[in-house]
Amino acid sequence: MAQVSQYLDLASQARHLDLVACGKDFPELSGSHARGPRPRENFQSLSIIVTRNDTNLSVLFDVLTLPSLTHLTVTSNEFWLSLEYQAIEVVALLQQLLSLTDFTIHEIEIRAGDRMEFSKIIAFPITERFFDSFIINHATPSSVLLPRLKELDLRSSAPSFPTISFLRMVQSRWIPDVEDASRIGVDCLTSITLRRLEFGDHGKEMEIQLQALKKAGLRAVVL
Repeated sequence: MAQVSQYLDLASQARHLDLVACGKDFPELSGSHARGPRPRENFQSLSIIVTRNDTNLSVLFDVLTLPSLTHLTVTSNEFWLSLEYQAIEVVALLQQLLSLTDFTIHEIEIRAGDRMEFSKIIAFPITERFFDSFIINHATPSSVLLPRLKELDLRSSAPSFPTISFLRMVQSRWIPDVEDASRIGVDCLTSITLRRLEFGDHGKEMEIQLQALKKAGLRAVVL
């Protein structure tokens, strides 16, 4: 994609957008930022496949406004590449996506025995801070991240998994009562998929809590 914005202008009727290996083209987008964000009402689904050149994906969201986006996938197509973004950067990308209902974020797939070594050289975005940003305070709901979120698909490869924060996030977004959800101003989380094989000392607690939520109606899958 030599000139990203020009291609987007031509795709005025497109509903789905795939961005692959666009890192070198984001400066072109950044240069147009002075003209203000470009609303793209037509896009409902966006897939970002990260490669080694994609060091500043936030530029895309700085320049483009995607008010109708309902599905977002961020992943990597090369096994040795990581999503080299801190949790705070990923959260910043999501703040304007008020219509998003389905979010998938997959970290690089790493064998359990290699995770500690990889953690010395790459950043893993799925952290305690990441999940804390998704937690909804039912008493004083304000500035809720992804208020329309219904389905969340995660692949975590960090050496340790923030089980407690993850469970708090899921429980805070499990709001099956329609009136409660309306009062808070969010949609109920209906599906959670977590791709991780082990959870350390809190594995049993994870199993118990998710099993209880599944009995209540949440679709919860751990792979």
